[in-house]
Amino acid sequence: PLPVTVEPTNFPTDEPTKVPTPLPTDEPTPAPSKSLTLAPVTPEPTNFPTRQPTDVPTPGPSNTPTAPTAFVPEVVDLVKNTNSATIIRAAYFEVKGGDVWAKITNLKIITYRTRSIEVYYKYGSATPYEATPCAWKKIAETSSSWNPGYWKSVYPPWINGFEPVVLPPNEKVSFYLVNTGISYGILANSHSNSNRYLSPWMSLDATSPVGAITMSHGKGGYADQRFKPNPSYYRGYGIFGGLKFQTMQPGSTQSPTAAPTTSTTPGAIESPISGTSTDQVNGLQFEVENTGLKDVIVTKFSFLMAETGTHHIEVWYRNGSYKGSGSGCDNWTNWCNNWTKVKSENLNSSGSGSFTSTSAFVAIAKAEATTSFAIVSATGHLLTKTVSTGVVNNELLQINLAKPIEDYHAENVQTSYNLSTSDVMFEGIIDYDIAHSECAIHNKASWVVLDPLVAGANSMGSEDEDGAGEVLEIVHDDSNEGPVDEGSGGFEEAS
Repeated sequence: PLPVTVEPTNFPTDEPTKVPTPLPTDEPTPAPSKSLTLAPVTPEPTNFPTRQPTDVPTPGPSNTPTAPTAFVPEVVDLVKNTNSATIIRAAYFEVKGGDVWAKITNLKIITYRTRSIEVYYKYGSATPYEATPCAWKKIAETSSSWNPGYWKSVYPPWINGFEPVVLPPNEKVSFYLVNTGISYGILANSHSNSNRYLSPWMSLDATSPVGAITMSHGKGGYADQRFKPNPSYYRGYGIFGGLKFQTMQPGSTQSPTAAPTTSTTPGAIESPISGTSTDQVNGLQFEVENTGLKDVIVTKFSFLMAETGTHHIEVWYRNGSYKGSGSGCDNWTNWCNNWTKVKSENLNSSGSGSFTSTSAFVAIAKAEATTSFAIVSATGHLLTKTVSTGVVNNELLQINLAKPIEDYHAENVQTSYNLSTSDVMFEGIIDYDIAHSECAIHNKASWVVLDPLVAGANSMGSEDEDGAGEVLEIVHDDSNEGPVDEGSGGFEEAS
């Protein structure tokens, strides 16, 4: 048989197709990659946060300390009431601290026609510093317009608040309060123990938040005569009312405030002798303007007298101008008792050729204010002249032109119904001290002891100047309620 040629088809056969082995090429094989990981790309910062969530680390134990709880001070009152008491004008007493730091934040009194009062303190014992103003610091005062009346148990409305006093553990702080101006007194309990600062008059238990604080009896004093204690033969007194205390944060070690020191600078201003003054007058009234920022203590006048020989001289002063009128009285007269006499003495005059000088006195010319003075003689004449100009000043004071005192009678300073239309010249010298602290003013009082350790303890205030002493009154509350505590409705007592 003849061979049969098989025609190829478009369909694959059931047999596997033989795949030829690839022939090598002339192109090199690409080199393998050095790393299969892409290098990190630092993203550019944007102004907007990414929307992708960030990885939150697994919380572990925190080393952040817990915020401390805010310290909240506790308030403790140490007060005592009464239905029978003695009226006193001023009081010294001592406070002894407990085992913890505390703060004295207010003082309570029981009033008796009380108006203006001042409160001072010092660290340590009151004795022998009762008559040493610069050992104390003023921390509170009321306005003279305050008028609470009788038998009111109150924390007074202090003008600038009550400056807190830090009471260190087991240390002593002394207080002094005094009625000033027309203020009459406060109520207290009296005792006859020879230790005027007999303690305790009031006390807190050791379990109180401020510890076992004690408050003593003490000495009395005189109204409107700052730092003048009662004579030694007077009884001791413990004030009714008391103190408010506040706890301090644990670990407190506040340093006590140092007491102020005395500081004054002497000065003088002179209106020289002109040699042409011929007018003789009973006296002169003139204004002194204090343009400085500190009070000035006027201590002496020197002036021109017409006659020689011994003559009686008086010096008066008042706050404000002597011109004009107020409260129904002319300012140049003393009908409303606005003038204060600071000197009344006999002086030996050398006549018109030289100044005649007073002895020392104290008159306060307040800072940035006007003070008026009057120099009068009942037995002689001052020498002056009529002028239209002639104001005298230095860097601190200015002496304005004067008015003649044409009718001097008794305590009236100037009795004339109208001031003279003429201006005249004060020829003389004003000596003064610039007061750098309030205690420097108080130091000028005659009873003050500047250094009690040198002068001897209790050397001042041991006897009254007139030998009689200040008569104190015992008063009783006729009601059964006792004092009324304004604001709380009752009176507290802690012991």
